[in-house]
Amino acid sequence: MSRYVPARHYISFGIVALALAGFCGWLGLTWTPAFVTALLFLCTAAMLLVLATRPAIKVYDAHLEVGKRVIPWQDVRRVDRTGWISPLVVKLTLYDDETATLIYPGEV
Repeated sequence: MSRYVPARHYISFGIVALALAGFCGWLGLTWTPAFVTALLFLCTAAMLLVLATRPAIKVYDAHLEVGKRVIPWQDVRRVDRTGWISPLVVKLTLYDDETATLIYPGEV
C-alpha cells in the first residue's frame, strides 16, 4: 500500500494568505481599493486551505481509496491527465462512463 497525503506547505501558505487578507482589509478602512486585494487574498487562502484538507489517497493492489470512496482497479477504464501538475488533477473514467476527478495536492 502507498499512502499519499497533501503537502504541508498548503497549510502555511493558506495561513499567510489569510493574514495578508486581514492586513489588506485593515488597510481598506483608510484606502478603499485595498479591499480588492483583501478579497483576492481571501479567495486564495480559501483555495489553499481546501487543498490542504483533501483526504489522503491510498493505492492498494486491488483498489484505489480516496477518503471513504473505494474505486476498484478493474472499474477504471481510462486515466486522462489535465494540464495541472501541482496540484495533480487526473480524470478517471470508470466502467459505466462515470468520471471521477482525482486531486492530489502533493509535492511536485
